[in-house]
Amino acid sequence: METRIPFEDQGKDQPFDAHFSVQEYLDYFYSDMMTKYDEDEGVSMPWILDQFHRTFAGEKDFGNRLLDVGSGPTVYQLISASRVCSEIVCSDIHQGALAEIKRWKNGGENVFDWSTAVKYVSGLEGTG
Repeated sequence: METRIPFEDQGKDQPFDAHFSVQEYLDYFYSDMMTKYDEDEGVSMPWILDQFHRTFAGEKDFGNRLLDVGSGPTVYQLISASRVCSEIVCSDIHQGALAEIKRWKNGGENVFDWSTAVKYVSGLEGTG
């Protein structure tokens, strides 16, 4: 089995899609997202989710549509926005990243489990 580090530089003659593993990226960066401690940042994901919650919890009118540029294969950044935006458009240069979001949205098998982040945000919103 070949092991690749996300974003490993493997040359410019190959398309990006061929060298980026969505599953490896998610496992490496998000598998312990609510508890992972970084020496410089501490436990950052709860703080990040708090900021998104604060942004979208106010009385501001964000309109109906949100464009998330550079979504990657993640949805944590959209959880709070989903309460106020009826349409969320994800974009990314990597088609596999977008496919992962679609699989998650459609309840596909073997998709990344975002329930920890969803439960955390639900607690902030008083809906969990």
